[in-house]
Amino acid sequence: MNAKESHFFARGNTAHGAHFLYFSAFQGLEKLIVLTGPSGTGKSTVLRSIADTLRGNGQHVQCFHSPLRPNELDGIIATELNIGILDGDVCEGIPSAGESLSIHFAEAIDYQRISSEVLKQSQSLIKSSLRLIPKLTSRS
Repeated sequence: MNAKESHFFARGNTAHGAHFLYFSAFQGLEKLIVLTGPSGTGKSTVLRSIADTLRGNGQHVQCFHSPLRPNELDGIIATELNIGILDGDVCEGIPSAGESLSIHFAEAIDYQRISSEVLKQSQSLIKSSLRLIPKLTSRS
């Protein structure tokens, strides 16, 4: 395991029902970005791309995996930046943060009206834009 990343499961089913640890995991962050929208709109892809970009820039990332699909991320915390980004549709018990931003993927983009070629180009542009995250989230 890379020293620049930690991996966790913050939800699971128990004999006493579903158990969520997102509140304690994401509590006390300066910024919280909540991604919402239907399945397949790219929330997990964006989380993975941001995590990869942060790690590539030498920053520590805490990765919170889906217990049902361990290869998918439910959320991440950029440790040094004190910022959390998570899928608001699966993360119950999200705490409030110093500053919060919510992005609804289905409202932001109407995927049915986009040709497959334009969609591929858009996804490439999104990945390129994610490289700007460290600059956008730098502390003033």
